[in-house]
Amino acid sequence: MVAITASIISEIIIVALALFVLFFVFSIGRSLVRLLMGLIVNAILGLASLFLLNTFLNVGIPLNTPEIIASVIFGLPAVGTMLILRIAGIPI
Repeated sequence: MVAITASIISEIIIVALALFVLFFVFSIGRSLVRLLMGLIVNAILGLASLFLLNTFLNVGIPLNTPEIIASVIFGLPAVGTMLILRIAGIPI
């Protein structure tokens, strides 16, 4: 009878640990997905604003590889910085 009780207690502990691990994995996964979605949206907005500024406002920001990479990685802040540099007359 004692062996059965110890077996049940050990199974309860294993199930509780498994539930804790699953909760931990899902909470990290959810925050990782939220972070990745934020980065993807920021990259799309950066590229779209760079394209719209050059197409409709004729700002003249060159569409070179470094500018595109900066707008993909940093998004709108990079485009804003390039726009400020262009307005100030500093070559990009």
